[in-house]
Amino acid sequence: MSEQASGVERRGWGSPAARSAAAWLRRHGGTLRVVTTMVLITVLLSQVSFGDLHVRLRGLATDWPLLMIAALLPGIGVLISAQRWRVILAGLDKAIPMSVLVRGQLVGVFFNQLLPSTIGGDLARSWWTHRNVGSHVLSLTVVAIDRLIGLIGICAVAFVAALLSPDVVATMPLFWLTGLIPVAVVGLLLVFAHPRTAMWGRRLLSLPGLRLVRDKVAIAYQGIAGLRSRWSRLCTALALSIALMVEIVVLYVLIAVAFNMPVSAEALAVLVPIVSIIAMLPVTINGIGLREGALAVLGAPFGMTMADAIVLAWTVLLLQSLYAVLGGFVYMAGRRATTEATASR
Repeated sequence: MSEQASGVERRGWGSPAARSAAAWLRRHGGTLRVVTTMVLITVLLSQVSFGDLHVRLRGLATDWPLLMIAALLPGIGVLISAQRWRVILAGLDKAIPMSVLVRGQLVGVFFNQLLPSTIGGDLARSWWTHRNVGSHVLSLTVVAIDRLIGLIGICAVAFVAALLSPDVVATMPLFWLTGLIPVAVVGLLLVFAHPRTAMWGRRLLSLPGLRLVRDKVAIAYQGIAGLRSRWSRLCTALALSIALMVEIVVLYVLIAVAFNMPVSAEALAVLVPIVSIIAMLPVTINGIGLREGALAVLGAPFGMTMADAIVLAWTVLLLQSLYAVLGGFVYMAGRRATTEATASR
């Protein structure tokens, strides 16, 4: 970092007040997310009558087999995510058995779904990787690349769905803005991974206001740079990310059909990726409240009511939580094995 950039940092985010604010957010961030989640849920439920919810739930009486099929899809998602994890590790010359990665992915689902954190799953998978490769830096790098490629997959599905359904996008003026922001971020990171443009990336990250994300971006940047000569691995990981997003879209479609919701599959193919990006914002527990609100607002032109949005989002959450419970058992078994191994030394 240049001397000038360092000076800017000392006057900006590097000031004592900024460091104090960041420390306060670290201590109370979880509480703030819980409060925000509860407020959003209260606001959303205040706009829905239980009669509307009952009517929608009653529609499941004849189409419950679709819900049983939908319950299998999060498990398929776990397998796809584990394979993507494995491909990235292989690109960094590390090999971990698929069974180990599947268990690690389940642990990540447990922390994502059942604990008040939006990045708990990433931290859990980082810990799981560290257990098996013995490198803390490498584990963080793998998780950062995994998250980045996942974001690219979400954007890819959203844009393909938009191209195939222009009438849907015409009713969503904010679609391109919502989609272009993550695409721009990902594109800049990929460009800055090239040696000739790396210095511009470092200068960009030295700007005041970017310090909070600098370390995470730097880790992903280093990982992408390390995989520059292994584009086949990156392309495979990207294909798996696209497959994962398609699986999530199909999950929403099956649930919507099972509950006889009026929204079409074409509309959901565009909506779900955008809602997934919005739900990543670290302001609520696992995106709860954000997901329902985004579905209701963006899905309104396609016939989706607030009751539909709540039933759809909470059914997805329930089905994913089934695998989170399994991940909890895997986590406890892993912790017990680690404790016993330590005690026997």
